[in-house]
Amino acid sequence: SILQDQILGDGEATIARFGSRSTLDRLKREARDLNLEAGLGRIKSDFIEPETLVWEAWRVLPPRERAQIAHEIISGFLERVQQASAVDPRPGARTEDPMKWHRHRPMPVFWLALDTPEARLDPDDPVKRELEAWKNDREKLLGRRPVFSQTGTKPPWDAV
Repeated sequence: SILQDQILGDGEATIARFGSRSTLDRLKREARDLNLEAGLGRIKSDFIEPETLVWEAWRVLPPRERAQIAHEIISGFLERVQQASAVDPRPGARTEDPMKWHRHRPMPVFWLALDTPEARLDPDDPVKRELEAWKNDREKLLGRRPVFSQTGTKPPWDAV
């Protein structure tokens, strides 16, 4: 299975394994309250919303595992961008750096997970080169990211 399964499909198991049972119990209580409220008392479920589960699982993972997942995400993204560059209509898209238009898209939390000693990136790893490119233009790239919420809700990864 892919490493991302730890935070996607196995979120509850990951929280139980690396976090604490009390964290999982708290999430289930909060989910039950939210579901009761949303269902006007009819939905008696402790189903935790997937986004909540993903970020809670990410939060409890050891740094090495976060870095491995971030590497998997960024390398997959690089592959898709390189494949798409063959049909990109923008001037110079086929001859210049294909990531130039896309480097801001991965969530900053993934770049931060890769920028740790636990990531153990090889010098010739394309992900390492992308990390360096991101770090060199960090402020400009962060400025290109869309606002998470128009109402001021904080992004779930900010607490990570």
